[in-house]
Amino acid sequence: INGIKAYMLLDTGSTTLSVTPEFARIAELKVFALKEQITLYLGCVGSRSKINFGAYGDLQYDAIETPDEYFDIINVDRYDGIVGITWMRRHGLILD
Repeated sequence: INGIKAYMLLDTGSTTLSVTPEFARIAELKVFALKEQITLYLGCVGSRSKINFGAYGDLQYDAIETPDEYFDIINVDRYDGIVGITWMRRHGLILD
């Protein structure tokens, strides 16, 4: 992302493309406040959070290059971010 290697979770149960605030800062993504908060539902009963910020940056995965890609800014443990099923399907990425 923006030329920085990221440790990303490829999550077929997620629809988001997201990075942590720390990674957004390191990769110098163009971060901005969202006009309206977006509710982020997590995998646990009653577990949810709010997305307050978004960002744009260039994403490269193998031969796939997507300039000016949108990322949600969320707090994720153990990863720099999440690549959800929406992005994987759009680019024909298949997990085996």
